[in-house]
Amino acid sequence: MKHLIIQVILDRYAQNLIMELKHIIYLIRMGNILGNGDMKIFLSDVQQVFSGLLTHKISREEAEEWARIRMNALDHNELFFDLPTEEKLLWKAIIYLSGVALKISPEEYMEDDDGIKEMFNTYWSK
Repeated sequence: MKHLIIQVILDRYAQNLIMELKHIIYLIRMGNILGNGDMKIFLSDVQQVFSGLLTHKISREEAEEWARIRMNALDHNELFFDLPTEEKLLWKAIIYLSGVALKISPEEYMEDDDGIKEMFNTYWSK
């Protein structure tokens, strides 16, 4: 019996690890990684993240992770914006997405899907 419990725990751990690796691969694919490790962000990247979020193809946590990676890249001078004139708009999207999974209770997000859609349509759906 003890061995069966250990096997179940190991199987769940392996499944979680596989899911995490798939998540990392997904996040890498969603980014525009330049040859030197720098990252470039386009309006289409932001639109893709919002689209995935609003269609539930990605989770709120995945959208936050996408934003966190870009925030970290900026902190290390490794993030570049497609058009310098769009930098403020793109950065606003990163900041917004970095908090999209915040909850006000265990079951309720601070921003519901309608609020996310409204923000997207107001700023980034061009």
